[in-house]
This record gives sequence, structure tokens and C-alpha cells, in this order.
Amino acid sequence: MPPRLWIVVLVRACVGRGDLMPTGIYVRTAEYREKIRQSRLGKRKSIEYYIDENGCHICISHSRNKDGNGYPQISVDNRTIPLARYIFIKSNGEIPKGMFVCHTCDNPHCINPDHLFLGTHMDNMRDMVQKGRAFHAIGEHNGRHKLTKEGVIQIKELLNTVKNCSELARQFGVAPKTINDIKLGKKWGWISCQGVKTA
Repeated sequence: MPPRLWIVVLVRACVGRGDLMPTGIYVRTAEYREKIRQSRLGKRKSIEYYIDENGCHICISHSRNKDGNGYPQISVDNRTIPLARYIFIKSNGEIPKGMFVCHTCDNPHCINPDHLFLGTHMDNMRDMVQKGRAFHAIGEHNGRHKLTKEGVIQIKELLNTVKNCSELARQFGVAPKTINDIKLGKKWGWISCQGVKTA
């Protein structure tokens, strides 16, 4: 089977006509692309870390490139992946599809291969709950709350007299769906009110 070819056509705009004219054609084989990829791998930034008192290898070389959860990242084959995943692959081989690299130490900066294990998303979430890291801010503890406990009690009392959720929504500065969710007990359901009928 002949080698797979990539043809790159360089074009330039012709002045005045707006047409694109080819200026050169370059043929690249898969071997050439692999050679370029290997040369780029040699230029990869080295991974530097220090070992803390828990045995964690705390990454200091990739501290500027982190995802939203604080995990260091690395670019591999034009893809950005978590550094812990890269270390796990280098230490243990490929990761099966659908599996996550989890930390036994719960330190997002740790890249110690002995602290990494494979698990499903459910395993990772279960581990988070068991270790007490799952905190879901509800009610007034949520930074985006618009209602207070007293406001919700008022809404629940007014739900008996008001037929339209839109009126209450305007009065309290929230969406009508929020009022309906309070009525159904989907939001703020832990707050009970004497004599209030909810669905």
C-alpha cells in the first residue's frame, strides 16, 4: 500500500481580482509528519516537581497551565490533557475508554504515579463524597441565591392566595419557574411553612 500523502497548497490573492492563485504545492508523507511530531516531542518542557510530606509529587513546571479545577495540563499531539493522565499513561500504558485517572491523595497538583488509579466517573464521584469533598451550596449558602429563607416562607404563604406564579416572580425578582419549583418542592423544599399547601 503506498504511503498516505498530504498535499498542502499555498495560495496568494491576486491583486485587484480577489482570486486565489496557487504559489506552490508540497507533498508530505506520513513518515515526514511523524518525524516532525517526534522533533516536537524533544522540545517538550520538562516536568519538574518536589515531594511534600505526604509523598505527593507537586508539579511546579506546569503550574501556569491549569484547568478550571486546578489540575496541571500538558499538550500532547495538539491536544491538552491533564498532566496526571499523561503520567499515568507513561507509567501504566493506555487508559481504557470511559475511565478516569483519580487521585488517592486528593491533591490536584500531585503527579506521583503511586497516587493515581483508574476509575469510572461514578467511582470518582463516590470517592469525592466518601472523603467529604462534595459540598453543594444550597439556599442562602449558594453565592448566586436571590431569595432568603424569610422570602421563601413569604412566597409559600402567598402561594395559597395567588394563582399566577408570574406575579410573585415579579414581586421577588426571580423567574416564574423558580416560584413554580418552590411550589412543587423542587427548590427550597426543606423549608416548611404552617398551613401552606404545596403540590
